[in-house]
Amino acid sequence: MEKDDTEKVWSAINDPDKIVIVQTAPAVRVALGEELDMEPGSIVTGKMVAALRNLGFDKIFDTNFSADLTIMEEGHEFLHRLTNGGVLPMITSCSPGWVNMIELKYPDLLPHLSSAKSPQQMFGAIAKTYYAEKAGIDPAKIVSVSVMPCTAKKAEAARPEMNASGYRDIDIVITTRELGRMIREAGLDFKVLATPGHTRGGVCLVCGDVVFCGDTVFAESIGRTDLPGGSYKQILDSIKTKLLVLPDETKLLPGHGPATTVGWERRRNPFLQ
Repeated sequence: MEKDDTEKVWSAINDPDKIVIVQTAPAVRVALGEELDMEPGSIVTGKMVAALRNLGFDKIFDTNFSADLTIMEEGHEFLHRLTNGGVLPMITSCSPGWVNMIELKYPDLLPHLSSAKSPQQMFGAIAKTYYAEKAGIDPAKIVSVSVMPCTAKKAEAARPEMNASGYRDIDIVITTRELGRMIREAGLDFKVLATPGHTRGGVCLVCGDVVFCGDTVFAESIGRTDLPGGSYKQILDSIKTKLLVLPDETKLLPGHGPATTVGWERRRNPFLQ
């Protein structure tokens, strides 16, 4: 049964003393579209990121990063077993549902499981240690949230051993459906603006007071137009008629470089004067 943990997330986001970070599993960027009444299979990565920013998360990360770490750790462990007479075959421990079944039904196979944490838990451990140190953040202030397609991830995060750093690797796990509910509760809606110029079919995604603008406009610059289908005249027209008509405080999140606002670009962007 799915347990709703959205109130815990809202509480953390609304706590000024907390820094709330979120990681999203790869499947979420597709499954979320159907949850928001889009065509099944729709890829909504940009919309998802814009929504997470609007909901109030301080930092947004991709579980793909720690999935790569898991591959490296499991590969290293496999080579160690192979060259030192370890138990083979080695079975991945990425899936908490699978690990739970082995523990309960087939305990004789436990030595075959990799000792590596799953990508979810590995990211949580990195966030409370390496990231906290690099960002100069007290790990006690970090609330680490993960958005996962599987309810078994909630039980995995709650396992007592998942706190090697002295802090819980993951504080709250929500499912794709729970994220969809949070987006609807916040009254967020996605609007697609046709902004050709960088490419023929260029678009920007509007979510609340945030525009995910890709390569259309950057901080004090604009997208390149020398590629096939690009048009300098079109990109200027797109920016001036679709973006600069938005309120000055509207945040612009380009595909590269720092974030900016409509008001700043209206006053400072040399291409738009």
